[in-house]
Amino acid sequence: MFAHIAYSVQHLHHKRAVVVATDTDVIMMCIYYITHMDGLQELWVKKMDIYLPAHAIADALAVKYDVDAADLSPMLLSTYILTGCDTVSYLYRRGKKRTYKTAVDHLEDLLPLCRYGDLGC
Repeated sequence: MFAHIAYSVQHLHHKRAVVVATDTDVIMMCIYYITHMDGLQELWVKKMDIYLPAHAIADALAVKYDVDAADLSPMLLSTYILTGCDTVSYLYRRGKKRTYKTAVDHLEDLLPLCRYGDLGC
């Protein structure tokens, strides 16, 4: 689905997209891609009867933690992957909120790990 959005943004010059999903994994990926897809200004997630603005969520989290959204979103996605599914949701007897807070507090140390595999890094 994100390949289709990227094509629409790059070749058709669309600036907004709506993703219909109920899965938290997709919502987290939307928060990541809104900060890494040049030209995409708004990315909405339709979950049941509501529309979640992934672009506003990414911006609000960046403001809350006083960091750049492009740096924060890969860390959030990486942390979510480690804690997101049922089998690892209580990693080392620590909950998700504590894991996210610790990751944000140590964002500078974790950035190389979050950027692993990115082109140009």
